[in-house]
Amino acid sequence: MLSFAVCYSRAERFRLELPSVAHRPNINKLRETISCLMISTPLSISLKPSRTLMMILLFAHAASGILLTILPLPIWLKSAGVVLVLVAAWQYVRHYALLNTKNAVRELRMLPNARLDIFRTDWQSAQLLGEQFIHPYLTIIRCRVESRGWPITIVILPDMLDAESFRTLRVRLKWRT
Repeated sequence: MLSFAVCYSRAERFRLELPSVAHRPNINKLRETISCLMISTPLSISLKPSRTLMMILLFAHAASGILLTILPLPIWLKSAGVVLVLVAAWQYVRHYALLNTKNAVRELRMLPNARLDIFRTDWQSAQLLGEQFIHPYLTIIRCRVESRGWPITIVILPDMLDAESFRTLRVRLKWRT
């Protein structure tokens, strides 16, 4: 990991080279400079409940419940399936959309070297996994908390945080800094 002084000196050299028309900056040098500057400051994000995600989850579960009732199955199996779909909808909406279960991630702090600090009931350290989905309308983060053996999923929509924080989070996840 590079120190802030090294990053700053690279940024200064790059800034001094820019006015020269004859010399075009190397894109790899630009990426390294931006990456160095981004590493020096951790990104703290506080997540809010998402009305959009709640509506998407409710619609998907309602559609699966309706399709389940259309299937040619015995009535007891249909009713058991609908009850299971309703319980799943209740759990997923509370956990991912409303963020009011004890295991829901309410805050996260991005650190260098693909590290995260997440806040559920207390701050926990986590390692980013390679399975991220990054899009302007949806970001899904997969990470492994050191105190748990299995990975957890963090679903983030644009209405869960301000636009600038969401953009910065996507850039950092894409560049893996």
